[in-house]
Order: sequence, then structure tokens, then C-alpha cells
Amino acid sequence: MSSFAQTTKDALCEIPVKSECCKSAMLCGMIAFSAGKDNNGIFHTVENENVISLYEMLLVEVLGGTCDISYFGQGYKITISDFATLESIIKRFGNLKAPKKGIFKCEHCLKHYFRGAFLCAGTINSPDSSYHLEIETPFTPGSVSELLSELGIVFKYSNRRGTGVIYVKESEVIEDFLNYIGARSSAFSLMNEKIRRELRNNANRQKNFDTANIKKSVAAGARYLDAIKKLQDEKRMNMLSEELRETATLKLKHPDVGLVELAALHDPKITKSGLYHRLTKIVEFANNTD
Repeated sequence: MSSFAQTTKDALCEIPVKSECCKSAMLCGMIAFSAGKDNNGIFHTVENENVISLYEMLLVEVLGGTCDISYFGQGYKITISDFATLESIIKRFGNLKAPKKGIFKCEHCLKHYFRGAFLCAGTINSPDSSYHLEIETPFTPGSVSELLSELGIVFKYSNRRGTGVIYVKESEVIEDFLNYIGARSSAFSLMNEKIRRELRNNANRQKNFDTANIKKSVAAGARYLDAIKKLQDEKRMNMLSEELRETATLKLKHPDVGLVELAALHDPKITKSGLYHRLTKIVEFANNTD
């Protein structure tokens, strides 16, 4: 899990939840989206220590339940095997095979439900790498789609090695979801990174544009010089009009100056467009062998 995801979850765990119904909704999201089942009961594997502490606290406060916590890989494993606790979970939250909408008692419950789901089953990439937020889910697309529509944020659904995943890759949608579940600092970081990336891309585009213009100017300058030298070699310089001959002579004397500087060297001065017109005439005359 990225450090950005860990920081986001740490911040979410610090947000106080006062309403009993919202605590229940958050615990339901934690359990429903991440619970696995074995012969001992249900279990969860979680990397973040603060999430573990919040999970245990909610389990006690909402259900009066107990759980066992052990180290597992790079994180922790929560196991609920106590019969009374398992019975309380089923009674309060249903069989965990589909989202139970009856637990949402107030307008904030859905937000806390998805906060719990993200804490235990979600992850988010660091915004300086790519935009991607996902939450693993045991629910089928049909059973979770109605709940997601109430959220008002459009997720996509995929199946990864037998595990359902709802995900989003659009930065604006990720920002909306983070703000919705209370992770405003992470949403702000995402917006800042997007602005930084856009500024960098604009700078690169301008650099590429400038480089292309320089190459075009160098190529054009070489074309003008080649035409003038050709006229010299063929002793046709005196066939040019007085104006064109002045321009050709100045270009030979100052081969590396730009069009603006070269135009200013004329007596009287001419405009850049006027100089371009003269140089074009010189090239046409040099290429005309009739």
C-alpha cells in the first residue's frame, strides 16, 4: 500500500464519530467489504495499525463484541470467532452477501459506511504516480450498483482473480469520493498534484514548441544563405533589384542573426514581414534558372 494511502487512512481514523447510527454504519462497511470466512468465523487482513484500533473500538462500542488480533505478513489479521459476536454481526448487518441498507438511519450514515469500506478494503495510488482508487468488495455488480448510485459517485466494477473490485481512475471523481468520506487533506493533495502536473506538461509543450520554432528558423536561415551563395557562385547577384541585393548582402554579412535583427540593419529599417517577403523572392530567383 502506498504511503499516500496510509496517510489518508491515518487521517480518516482521527475523525471523531459521535452518532451511534454512523458508528454502526462504519463498522458495517468495515466488516461487509473486507470480511473473509473460514472454519473459525470471519477474519480481515489490514496493514494500518490505526485502522485495527478503530475496528476493535467500534466492535466493542457498537456490538459489545470481541476479536483476536495477530501479526500477518506486513500487517495484521483480525479474527472474530466468538459465537456471541458473530451472532450480533449477523443480527445487525445481515449475512454480508449483499449491502444491508436498513442500517442507514441518518443522512450521514452512507458516508461513514463507505469510509469504513475504504479503511478496511480500499487503497489509493500516490497522485504523483497515477490516479487510481479502488475498494475490494464481495458484492456482485447488481447488489452494489444501487448503493453506489445513492452515493452519487460513479465507480467501475471488475473481477480480479475471483475478487470483486470497484474502482475509479478519474482525478475529479477520486477528489469527490475523498471529500465525501472526510479525507479532505488527501483530496487537496490530489488537486495540488494535478495542478503541478498540468503546469509541468504546459511547460514541456512550450519547450517543444520553442524547440520546433528554433529548428524551423535554422532551416529557413540555411535555405536563404544557400540561395544567396548560389547567386554569388553563378554571378547573378547584380541581377537582383537594389532592395533584394541589399538584403542578400546583409544576410551574407550577418548569417546568424534572426529576422527581427536583420530587418533592423536595413537602411531604412524594414519590417519582419517585409524581410521575409524579400528573402522569399531571393530564394525564388535563385531557383529560377530560366
